Amino acid sequence: MAMRTAMDSDKFNSTRGALISDLTGDSVAFHADAMNSKGPEILRSKFRWPPHFPELCPPDDALTAGGVVFRTVTNNPPAPTDFLPLIETNSGPYSTQPNKRHGVSRQFMASGLSACRVYAHAVQLAVSLRERIPAMKNAKVASAELSPELGAIKETPGRHESHITWWIPLGVDPCHSFVVVDELK
Repeated sequence: MAMRTAMDSDKFNSTRGALISDLTGDSVAFHADAMNSKGPEILRSKFRWPPHFPELCPPDDALTAGGVVFRTVTNNPPAPTDFLPLIETNSGPYSTQPNKRHGVSRQFMASGLSACRVYAHAVQLAVSLRERIPAMKNAKVASAELSPELGAIKETPGRHESHITWWIPLGVDPCHSFVVVDELK
């Protein structure tokens, strides 16, 4: 498993303009606007959401997208197939009961995309996916700095505390926002 050095972090910061303190650590700086801009009526009226979203998705406590995220992808550069929610690619069924830990149902989570705020967590996830799912044998870690026009996010910790679910509105192509930062060779 590849680990980032301080020099790698500086290189990433300067080339992507990312607000990140250390790719190997647990601290990531977020956009203050993203953390303060929330509200179901604002999010639901600001965007057109895909038809597969459950009613009232994103959830009431979702925030406007913002900050640096890391996501597992299989293509370099990332392609549209790297940004398909599970609900579109898997037959389910997904529970509509809220998860006890973060209050979001599996159906809501499957309508969004998984990402991590911490680089090391994204690497662990990519390595795990490579080992368990043949279609993910070429998993890589890509990163982007999300901006408000890219949708809504909610912290949905599971195996990794930095896990978020990200809901992308109709007409948004996230491919151009992401760059592969680790091929995991």
